[in-house]
Amino acid sequence: MKKHVPSWHDDEVRALSELATGFFEREVVAHNDKWDAQHRIDRSVWHTAGQLG
Repeated sequence: MKKHVPSWHDDEVRALSELATGFFEREVVAHNDKWDAQHRIDRSVWHTAGQLG
């Protein structure tokens, strides 16, 4: 079955989606166990996200 893609889902939206997915995989998933143990997310991840816009 073909996945529905909304008409507004253009190259810019796809690029943003890829950026967000990559960031999440690199910066969030990779540190999840550490953050669970310390009961908080490191402040640096918010700064890194901010640098991406």
